Amino acid sequence: MDTGLHNRVVLVTGASGGIGGAVVPAFVREGARVVAHFGEHADRAAALHQELGAACVPLGADLTLEAEVERLFAEIEAGLGPVEVLVANAGCWPPDDTPLSRMTLKT
Repeated sequence: MDTGLHNRVVLVTGASGGIGGAVVPAFVREGARVVAHFGEHADRAAALHQELGAACVPLGADLTLEAEVERLFAEIEAGLGPVEVLVANAGCWPPDDTPLSRMTLKT
């Protein structure tokens, strides 16, 4: 089956975690060029690169800072082209039940 992902640029945020770390190899197997974003745990993103090769590019950014997000996308576009698929996997679970309307970029 052709998924249409061959040579597509995919950004997976939170790729150094459990779900992200499993999603990245799946996209690489489909022929995509994947940016494995990390906010922390650069070593885990580097391990994905070691395992998957040039099809997996680890890049770090603090997604709670708009300037960092802009830099991340600019760096991806300069190196690989524009992001065509985004897996917005990064996040945290607030300790208190907080409505989305009251969440900040930090929570």
